[in-house]
Amino acid sequence: MLNENPLRKAFSVLNKIIEVTSVVILVLVSLVVFYSVLLRYVFKSPLAWSEEVARYMFIWMVFLGFSIAEKSGDHFRIEVFIEMVTPKVRLIIEIFLNILIFYALFVLFQEGMNYYQQGKSGLSTILEMPLNLIYIALPISMVLTFMNRIDTAQKQIRALLSQIKGEAETQNT
Repeated sequence: MLNENPLRKAFSVLNKIIEVTSVVILVLVSLVVFYSVLLRYVFKSPLAWSEEVARYMFIWMVFLGFSIAEKSGDHFRIEVFIEMVTPKVRLIIEIFLNILIFYALFVLFQEGMNYYQQGKSGLSTILEMPLNLIYIALPISMVLTFMNRIDTAQKQIRALLSQIKGEAETQNT
C-alpha cells in the first residue's frame, strides 16, 4: 500500500470516519432502546418514536458496517478450494470472483438508487421524515464498498502475481 498517495490517505481518513460513525450509531441505538425499554416497562410510558429511530439508525449502521467489513476482509469467504489450485489458476479465479463482486455491488447500487427515488415521495410513520434519507444508505454503502473492494482486489492480484513470479524465478534457477 502506497502511503504517499493523497487519494489513499483521503480514503483512509474516510474509512476511519465511517468506523467512528458506526460506533457512535451503535451507542445511540443502544441508548435509545434502553431508554425506551426503561420508560415502557418501569414507568409505563412508552415512547412512540424510539422504535423508528432505532430501526433507521440500525439500517445505517449495518450498511456502513458492510463497507468496513470489506476493508478489513471480514466478509464470508470459503478459501479451501481456491488454495488447492496453482497460483496461476488462483489468479484467474480471483479475477473472476472480483468481477462478480463488482457486478453485485453495481446491481445493489442500482437497486438502492431505485429505493432512494421511491423514498422521495414517502414519509416515515412517526417522525414524518423523508424515507429517501434512509434508503440512500444502500447506494452510499455500495460506493464505499466498491472503493474498498478495488483496494482489496489490487492487493490480491499483486500478491498472486508476485507469487507466480517467485515460482517462475525458482524454476529458472
